[in-house]
Amino acid sequence: MSRNDEQIVPGLVLSASGEAAVDASLTEALLDLSLALEEKTGLPVDMQHVLAALVLAARSGQISREDVPAATDPDTIQVLKPLVQFVFRQHGGKVGQDD
Repeated sequence: MSRNDEQIVPGLVLSASGEAAVDASLTEALLDLSLALEEKTGLPVDMQHVLAALVLAARSGQISREDVPAATDPDTIQVLKPLVQFVFRQHGGKVGQDD
């Protein structure tokens, strides 16, 4: 991680150019979160949506940058749910270059 990189949560780093680097150790947590948030929102949530919500949550101080977020934590779901909904409202659910 360079000094211009921003750690969002352990295993997720955002470069100064806005590119996300995700450690393989975070993949399962992101998948679990996407499934939990899809169930809570009724939206087709994927891992990119979760990444966007995590960035928004970390930057606004709603989640700890020191803890890996867990789908089993109701507080995490409560914080991320409206942020995922925001991403869909503002961007039509398109968050990555592939979308």
